[in-house]
Amino acid sequence: MERIGFIGLGVMGKPMARNLLKAGYPLVVYNRSRPPVEELAAEGAEPAGSPREVAQRSDVVITMLPDTPEVEQVLAGPDGVFEGGRPGLIVIDMSTIDPMAARRLAAQATERGIVMLDAPVSGGEIGAIQGTLSIMVGGDAAAFRRCLPILQAMGRNIVYMGESGAGQVTKAANQVVVALTIAAISEALVLAAKAGVDPAKVRQALLGGFAGSRVLEVHGQRILERNFRPGFRIRLHHKDLRIALSLGRAVGASLPLTALVHEWLGALVARGHGDLDHAALVTLVEEWAQTQVRPQAAVAARDQEGGPADGRLAAGGGAQRPAAAVVRPRSPEVGGVPEALLRGAGGPSRSLAAVAGGRPRRQHHPALQRPGHLPQQRGGPPGVPRGEAERTQRSFAPGLRPITPSLA
Repeated sequence: MERIGFIGLGVMGKPMARNLLKAGYPLVVYNRSRPPVEELAAEGAEPAGSPREVAQRSDVVITMLPDTPEVEQVLAGPDGVFEGGRPGLIVIDMSTIDPMAARRLAAQATERGIVMLDAPVSGGEIGAIQGTLSIMVGGDAAAFRRCLPILQAMGRNIVYMGESGAGQVTKAANQVVVALTIAAISEALVLAAKAGVDPAKVRQALLGGFAGSRVLEVHGQRILERNFRPGFRIRLHHKDLRIALSLGRAVGASLPLTALVHEWLGALVARGHGDLDHAALVTLVEEWAQTQVRPQAAVAARDQEGGPADGRLAAGGGAQRPAAAVVRPRSPEVGGVPEALLRGAGGPSRSLAAVAGGRPRRQHHPALQRPGHLPQQRGGPPGVPRGEAERTQRSFAPGLRPITPSLA
């Protein structure tokens, strides 16, 4: 039986390595942090001190790393796999990296008599744990056939795509579909919540029709449960779309929707949310719509605990804001606006504090303006009588109630 080396024991790598152990393969493992190594060593794996040592002790080396620079360092860098590998060694890189880099690394491996396959995966942490990953493989066909039993210990849908880099091109396409689908699901569920229809029931209905998908099944449920514990991190999906866009530029393919969602993910990374699950993409759409996706049963239970909500339907009267659209701030903020935003050089802004408290005011705070919208000057724009400008300000003043969607 092939002796396997495994490098990279993160959210995906550790359960994949564990499945190889369960399948009976002798396993040598390496990771920058020691706890995952010690955990697998307790289950029968052998620890190694460097990527080079892993290669020296293995017939097949698998890498599962965050990005292109890490793969290049571990394989081709000092004390790396290529330095320790002997002719005939097979390297299977299951990371998601730039297809052009995958081809360069395969060429370097060939110069040393080493065979390299690029075999990125899809299926997330759940697929890694259950051994049901989809694996898309590029590289030497004979090496693929030899390693197929190894891949079958970690995945279910295993497809040989062609020459080196073909697996990574396929993974780029996969990440485009997943990202855009999460964005579409986010918009659909926010639309339902804002319109007063239970988003949980909307998801249930969509699953039985043409809009049904694995992404809607898994990530739609994550959104409803507010479960953003990382299965696949936002910062990694942001990286994957960067790879797709770079590939698109290289081959002359325009990807405008991919570019848009890439910016959405980048905004969440900039806010410090890069380690949340990519289902948290919904929080941007919620913020723009000033609402939050929650099943109406959960909203009703929360309202019962906290008292009547201003979004309930008035008995015998017209509808207020739909119950599913009510968001209650959960942090020490004024009306959902961080206190730091309320403070200027002279202390808290009374006009913004009035906005946060829901009271009418004449001027919008600059931080709450629509993109490209300039604050109204005191006398109004040229050509508009001052009285008319003030009347317009008064008529729109109560409409803005800033909130911050909860990630919890």
